[in-house]
Formats: sequence, C-alpha cells, structure tokens
Amino acid sequence: MTELLRVIQFYNSGGHHCADDQGDTEDGYVPGAGTNLSCRPHSSDYAPDGPDWRISLTELLRVIQFYNSGGYRYCLEEGTEDGFCPGLA
Repeated sequence: MTELLRVIQFYNSGGHHCADDQGDTEDGYVPGAGTNLSCRPHSSDYAPDGPDWRISLTELLRVIQFYNSGGYRYCLEEGTEDGFCPGLA
C-alpha cells in the first residue's frame, strides 16, 4: 500500500524528480516537477516512448492493477507494455 500511495502522490503532484540528497526521502525522489533528473526515473514511469518524469493515468492504473493482483512478475516474452505481468509467478 505504501508504494501505491507514493505513485499516487507523484501522479497528483504532476511529476517527480531526484532528491538532491538521495537519503532525504524513502526512495530518492521528490514529488512535483523539478530540475534534478540525474537519477533513474521511478520504475512506474515507463511511458511507451520512454520515461518523462510524470506518472500518467495509464501508468497509475498499471500500478493499481499490480496492487490488486497481489504482485507482479517479469514476463518480457509476453509483450506487455512494461515487461511485467500481474500476479506472482
């Protein structure tokens, strides 16, 4: 639930960026648009054309799908938009 709420926070704040000091936050990111993009984008920011430092409604719904299914698993061979499938292996 904590991870889902964090992604919702990024969605509601219009984006995310890297914390100046990675130890300042639980995951190294700060909600809202920012100029520090020196770290990797959040894993839920996978947009089909590459990460854009914003969580779209589609990306948020994907995280909710994983939460509701009890987890996710790597399944690149199945051709999903992000390389993962709902549910545990």
